[in-house]
Amino acid sequence: MTPIDTENAATGDALVLSLAVGKTYDEAAASAGVSKSTVNRRMRDAEFRIQVRNARAAIFERTAGLLAGGAAGAAEYLTDLAANAQAETVRLGACRAILDSAMRIREALEVEERLSVLEQRLDSSG
Repeated sequence: MTPIDTENAATGDALVLSLAVGKTYDEAAASAGVSKSTVNRRMRDAEFRIQVRNARAAIFERTAGLLAGGAAGAAEYLTDLAANAQAETVRLGACRAILDSAMRIREALEVEERLSVLEQRLDSSG
């Protein structure tokens, strides 16, 4: 990860985080205690944009981890609904959700496997 601007690390951190979570330039400026023109100037700097992108990626990684932690319980609940819900519409909805999720997981695993093979080929050829 690219280091935070050493000129004013506290302001830099606040500005990076504000932009990473999707605040407007006006909102980010207010959160970091800087002017909107400072936000505009900083966003023209490629290194600063990388900091914002890295911060956003870290937020998404944490979010994905939290969702992954709850996935097993959600899958068990859907499976239980599909088998035991009294209302047919609920059972049907649970079945659709299970099938849709299973297909998406399968596709993601296939893409991951293919990407891994390509990366190995690149590593061995370089």
